[in-house]
Amino acid sequence: MLLEHRYLSNADALCAKWEISRATLRAWKKVGRFEYLAANLRELVIAALATKERATLASLAAWADYQNHCPYTEAEIRVVVDGLVADGIAAWDANDENGVRYAPSNARLAARFVF
Repeated sequence: MLLEHRYLSNADALCAKWEISRATLRAWKKVGRFEYLAANLRELVIAALATKERATLASLAAWADYQNHCPYTEAEIRVVVDGLVADGIAAWDANDENGVRYAPSNARLAARFVF
C-alpha cells in the first residue's frame, strides 16, 4: 500500500480507496519508514505501466532510471515484462514488438493491491 502511495496515488486518493484516516496513513508511513521505501524493478515496471496507457521497453527503462537512478537495459526490462505478462498483469502490444500495456487479468482486478 505504501508503494502505491509512493508511485501512484496521493494521500487523499489512497485514504479514500483503503477507507483509512490520514492519521492512520501517517502512522503506517512512520512504521514502514516511508522516506526510505524503494521499489524493486518489477514493482517499478508495474507502477510505470499503471500510470500509462501504453509504454515501450525504452520508456519503462527511462522511468525506472528516473525513479531510482539506476540505468536498466531494454533486455532487463523485457525479462520483467515477460514475467508480468505470464502473471496476467501486462500484455504485449500486437502492433509493436517493444510495446506493452497494463492489462491486469480479472483475478488481478478483483484484488485490492496493485503490487
